[in-house]
Amino acid sequence: MSIIAVIPARGNSKRIVNKNLLKINNQYILKILYQNLKNMNIFQNIILSTDSIKIKKLAKKIGYDLVINRPKSLSNDNSTTNAVVTHSIDILKKKIKFTHVCCVYPMAILFKKRDLINAKKIMKGDNEIVFPALKYSHPIQRAFKIKKDSKIKYKLSKKNLSKKTQYFSDYYHDAGQFYLGHVSAWKNYSSSKKKCIKLPLIRAIDVDNYEEFELLKSKFFYIKNKTI
Repeated sequence: MSIIAVIPARGNSKRIVNKNLLKINNQYILKILYQNLKNMNIFQNIILSTDSIKIKKLAKKIGYDLVINRPKSLSNDNSTTNAVVTHSIDILKKKIKFTHVCCVYPMAILFKKRDLINAKKIMKGDNEIVFPALKYSHPIQRAFKIKKDSKIKYKLSKKNLSKKTQYFSDYYHDAGQFYLGHVSAWKNYSSSKKKCIKLPLIRAIDVDNYEEFELLKSKFFYIKNKTI
């Protein structure tokens, strides 16, 4: 298994301006990520895909093995991760040899080498994509909507309303960290089988706003101080 890492880092982020150029302790997130992945000794190459000239220059300065120029058509809000990875595969297959691609999001600086090893272990075929998942901390069966007048609207039976939380089944969601799969699985993404490993809450957060970025920093410092 020859694995490359592909980091999709577009420049025109909307919810957090210049999200992929943020820093923690005056160190670029993209540098923290690169060093983490490099130290894992799992990836043959660590590659970044971007439409931003500034990010491209930064990635080269940090030491990314290759930087792919992503077209504008794959850099908008509707662009999918699979489309970006497939574009990268088409470019890279002419330059290097590899069998698997691990797409890693720029903010994924908390997961460990053992998480990738666990993902590799459960991959049994060339048509599988494996990613980490987080458990919902509260039963989603108890979810409700808040209407404009601040009134609450439930979508569950009275029986479930009075049911104790420990009696509900666990549900999980995509942790938004990394996706590991064979080249053929990426090429046939919609028909590929999806598998997941479980991550503890401390080792993942999907950053979509500044509040979540502050939580990322808190988790990063906690993990760093814990391992010193």
